[in-house]
Amino acid sequence: MTGPIARLVWCAAAAGAISTPAAFCMASALHVAPAVIAPLSSFRELDTADEKGLVQMDTVSAIALPKASFTAAELTDPDRSQYGVQLDPAPDNPFDIGQSKAALKLIPVTYGGDVFFTYSRVPRIAVVEAASSTAPEVRVHVGLDSNGDGVPQPSELLCEAQADAGQTARCVTDLAQALSASPEATQAWVLIDVPQGSPNTAYAVTLDTAVLHVEVATLTGHSTNQYQTVTGPGQISAETPFSLRFSWHDPYLQRQGQRSFGAIFVDPEPVLDVSASLGLTLGQAEIVPFALTRTDSSDDVVLIGASDTRNDMLIRKNQPLRHAFIDVPPNAATLRIEAGSASPFFLIRADFPQPTSATEIAAAPQRGAMFRSALVPGGGQRVLIDNGLEPGRWYIVMSSDGVAEENYASFATYLTYAGDAPTLAPGAYFNPARAGHGIFVSQASGQQLVDWYTYLEDGTPTWYIAQNIAPAVGASSWTSPLYRVTWHGDGTSYDQIGFVVLTSTGTNTLIFSWNLEGTYGSEPFQLLATGSCVGIGSPHAAVSGMWFPPAQAGYGFDVVATSDVQFFALYIYDRLGVPRWAVGQSGTFATQTALPILQSIGFCPSCAFTQLTSTTIGSMVVSYADGVSGHLSSYFQFNAPLGGTWTVDQQIAKLTGPATCAD
Repeated sequence: MTGPIARLVWCAAAAGAISTPAAFCMASALHVAPAVIAPLSSFRELDTADEKGLVQMDTVSAIALPKASFTAAELTDPDRSQYGVQLDPAPDNPFDIGQSKAALKLIPVTYGGDVFFTYSRVPRIAVVEAASSTAPEVRVHVGLDSNGDGVPQPSELLCEAQADAGQTARCVTDLAQALSASPEATQAWVLIDVPQGSPNTAYAVTLDTAVLHVEVATLTGHSTNQYQTVTGPGQISAETPFSLRFSWHDPYLQRQGQRSFGAIFVDPEPVLDVSASLGLTLGQAEIVPFALTRTDSSDDVVLIGASDTRNDMLIRKNQPLRHAFIDVPPNAATLRIEAGSASPFFLIRADFPQPTSATEIAAAPQRGAMFRSALVPGGGQRVLIDNGLEPGRWYIVMSSDGVAEENYASFATYLTYAGDAPTLAPGAYFNPARAGHGIFVSQASGQQLVDWYTYLEDGTPTWYIAQNIAPAVGASSWTSPLYRVTWHGDGTSYDQIGFVVLTSTGTNTLIFSWNLEGTYGSEPFQLLATGSCVGIGSPHAAVSGMWFPPAQAGYGFDVVATSDVQFFALYIYDRLGVPRWAVGQSGTFATQTALPILQSIGFCPSCAFTQLTSTTIGSMVVSYADGVSGHLSSYFQFNAPLGGTWTVDQQIAKLTGPATCAD
């Protein structure tokens, strides 16, 4: 990851260039947090029927979050142990193990990172559960082995819990303060004690233990967790209810009944502490621990391939792989797919999907052009098609019949091209069978930018942004991280929440595929509108593209302008700093235009299509001095269920697209 995407886009120093973040955009973005950690909130039980998904957690912070920051610990499977524990004849002193007959378990507490110190991986939360017990009552005691002798002592105790038969005794322990006081500690301990029961009876106790780690980049404070993400509002007043959006896309969360532990750290602003203990300072406002249980194991695994990418997955016994694919554009010359697995797979071709009102990825056809993989030296399987490759959607099909219980596979996909790529004009693209959301595509300074305007699950508008190196000459497939941007009054924060793949299928047509917060989808898009020359001086200007205010970085708008029409999509924020969009349209082009602005209610990317409803929320005035500079003034009052206003009066500059065009 190279840097904050919103800052790359809206903090450019010069109009028409996407540049490295300017210094004023970075100011006050980083903070060295005090070592004051909020207490743990209530433990939550979550469930999922899939290895990917999204859950919203409602919460409230006792303190204000002016630049709210959220970090997810790594989902961790517990280590399970079985013990036979006898009655403690002196239950007031479980630490005398020989006398109390308590069982002891030592848990490693380890740090990690790289030799260049670009990230740190820190143990943070210990979760201990006496998940089942035949004893009338069981107790667990948890502590940090501060002196390293492996012997529990009362002075090291951090948590204790008890439960009657049939219930769970659970300790969820924040290790931050104990590790800060004893940084040399390398293990925690657990005592399992039976204070009630019959003498000389060995009661069966099942103990689950896990140490949750947080992995963050030392220079930015951003999580480097690649399998789970958590986002929320950008600015929150104290005692204001809000929702966390926790998503996962974890190839290892596959087994039915599998229960993993996790935690979310809430901070008033991003935390930066260039030291190995960075993760110990997270959680200034709240820490939310939870368990996530896999309730089903019958679904198929989805994979969206793109050129020069690798994807990891786990395929269970008797589970087919029929929803994994890569779209092959018309000018592709070769397709190579390699699997880090000894199990054979097939490639089956289908035509590109046609526009429909749904975004679900169809399963591979039962018949079609089929290529079987072959073993390669050193292990693994490969398919290479270098003669007569046809464009279309190529599915990677695998059956795990007759293999072990689990088959870990790592798929790498590669395309080469011959001739020119299909032309994609800059501008707005949409799915005519699912009108109401879409993307704007533009380029500048060797970068390609995609703004995606869509909706959340409640139908309210939101937007995402993707930016990466522009496709090379002749390349027809483009992949980019996908980001969610939030506002905190004087700047923005960003979080990667997935990725997008754009595959050119013809002149001004493409396949838009995405992973968004753990959910996959794919749609055929076509050009809705592109700009043309408009009358501002001579040579005429090309005002179509993205614009932003250099003096108030963090928001902006796309415009498509011709002599007959102007269409504006504005990327702004509500009172909580959540990204929202609104639109406006005018008739004949003028150097100054006043127009009403609309707020829409629609459908989320994975939701069923519904017709839009739109209402006026205010007005804006845009004026152009030339093709690279102008002025914007606006007043918007968001309609319920959103709240807040967006009032600006700013000079604006063009960020993407040419400034002039031929008369």
